[in-house]
Amino acid sequence: MEESLEDIVIARRLRWLGHLARMDDHRLPKKILFGWLPQRRPAHGTHGTRMRWRDRVRKDLKKFNIDERRWYQLAQDRSGWRRSCRTGLEDVTEAGVAEDERRRRTRVEDSIENSGAVQLQISHISVVCVREHSDESKTLIDTCVTTHQKH
Repeated sequence: MEESLEDIVIARRLRWLGHLARMDDHRLPKKILFGWLPQRRPAHGTHGTRMRWRDRVRKDLKKFNIDERRWYQLAQDRSGWRRSCRTGLEDVTEAGVAEDERRRRTRVEDSIENSGAVQLQISHISVVCVREHSDESKTLIDTCVTTHQKH
């Protein structure tokens, strides 16, 4: 179970957010975070408009399943906030691994249906071999996938 670089950056950004929330109110980084911008900002995604840090953090909170209305209160407890960030990272990583496995299984099943692949199942181990033709190099490529099924 390996975290993606993007998810690690999100976890670090959220940990920094917690640090800012615990800072004294007179500190400049906290003033900037909680400051108000009087001008309107164009909609995100139009003509390469970049997202503000606080908008990015809102998306991060949502992705890590941290309540946007309660994050400030949660962040006051340093160890609890770190635990929330770590748990969020683990949950996102597990969901990503599960999604990757689902995609891989779908791809293998589609290959089996479309190519006359050979599937061998012994007890709880399944081996699927697919022979594909590569148009660029005009060669045959054999791919075998082994899966262990839980009892």
